Amino acid sequence: MRKLRLDGVSVENSPNVDMQGDDLRSLMRDIMKNHIVPHLDSCPNFNIWDINYSTRQTCSPYRIGAWGVAYLLNMVNDQDAFWKTLWPNIDEMGWDGAFEFTFGISMEQFNQDFLEFLELPIEEQLEIIPDI
Repeated sequence: MRKLRLDGVSVENSPNVDMQGDDLRSLMRDIMKNHIVPHLDSCPNFNIWDINYSTRQTCSPYRIGAWGVAYLLNMVNDQDAFWKTLWPNIDEMGWDGAFEFTFGISMEQFNQDFLEFLELPIEEQLEIIPDI
């Protein structure tokens, strides 16, 4: 939403992220340090498929998801990859096919790579967050 607003795109019924205060890196730092790292051991074997709304108290799909999306978008160097490539191809290719087409890796590989990413120091993790 931040990028779309900065690009001057009006998205109907979108949340006002401008009122969230801090810049995106500060928000992502807070999410990682205060909401992911303290609970990482309680995530169900850290299988991305097992993170859902029933795990949201200790392994929030929203918080892990925010970092997962940032990781994937950085990997393909395209902040628009979800809405320009992934979503339009799901009906034709299925979720796994569209995911692999968009990001160049399988969900299983993402699961492994992302878990390794979560073990990096916070300053290295924050390098993937764009200036938006």
